[in-house]
Amino acid sequence: MFNRISDLRDSLLAARFLREEILGQAVAPEAGARLRERFGQANTPPGARHAIDASLAAARRPGFSLVGREQLTALAAASGSAELRTHPGAAFHGKSAPPPARIAQLLDELIETVNAPAAIETWPAPVRAFGLHFLLRLVQPFQAPPEVVAFAAEVLVLGADGFSADHLLLAEPNVGAGPGAPKPDPDAFARERMHRFVER
Repeated sequence: MFNRISDLRDSLLAARFLREEILGQAVAPEAGARLRERFGQANTPPGARHAIDASLAAARRPGFSLVGREQLTALAAASGSAELRTHPGAAFHGKSAPPPARIAQLLDELIETVNAPAAIETWPAPVRAFGLHFLLRLVQPFQAPPEVVAFAAEVLVLGADGFSADHLLLAEPNVGAGPGAPKPDPDAFARERMHRFVER
């Protein structure tokens, strides 16, 4: 799915530095609470705070590793509706949404892709998170707004690896959406989100 992960090397190193060196500094409890709330607000798309909070709670549960249908369904419920999509959906990265009749199969394939041993072993956590986001925006499996579900799922994977929406500003949900893109380009999507992730 991703052909040029090496293009993200500098951004990945910068993100690691932010997480391990800067965010690791101790702060007073009351100051930490204020920072978490401020960062949480800055990272929340309109109407998605409940979904982001649900993502962080799931990511922090002991033993979490693989993204499953149960987690995605819970995030969709927190985003508005866990029912599978019945409407036509919207084009993303130059590709029309698949018909509702194909959603169940594509959702299974999506989960299999991001949980594949090759993906877990070779994709850094941000790339795996962006891959999940990208696929969810293409498939749009739920009635809930796809951009909210995908952003929450991205936070889920990042949070499980130690990143957190209440500690580190993430790329805005519309970054990488590629309006006018002629065809789906996961590398361009990941590159844009990764750079914005670090720049913020």
